[in-house]
Amino acid sequence: MSSGSFWSEIRIEVPVEYGEIIAEIFQDEGAGGVVYDDPLIRQKVVLQDDEYFGKELDGTIPEQFGLRVYYPVDDRLGERVERLKDKIGQILVHPPVFELKQVHEEDWAEAWKS
Repeated sequence: MSSGSFWSEIRIEVPVEYGEIIAEIFQDEGAGGVVYDDPLIRQKVVLQDDEYFGKELDGTIPEQFGLRVYYPVDDRLGERVERLKDKIGQILVHPPVFELKQVHEEDWAEAWKS
């Protein structure tokens, strides 16, 4: 891709128990991977910092967490998003709100890591 390329970041909040199956749907639609915005994972990472070493997690298990996925911005993006909404809507009683934003390719190279 050229240096002027863009990616579309799609973010949704889903019930924890549906995270894996929805991640598979994203991958079936061509995503190279899925980023889990899981508060417990983030909390564990923070606790590995020396300042917090040895402290216990609070044990709170979230009911929902975020999933982020990236697709190239192209002429198929709109159709892809509609297919994703349809497939996820068949699984969840209350389909999630899809948050979309464009990310420049150079920013995308770092954004998926966060």
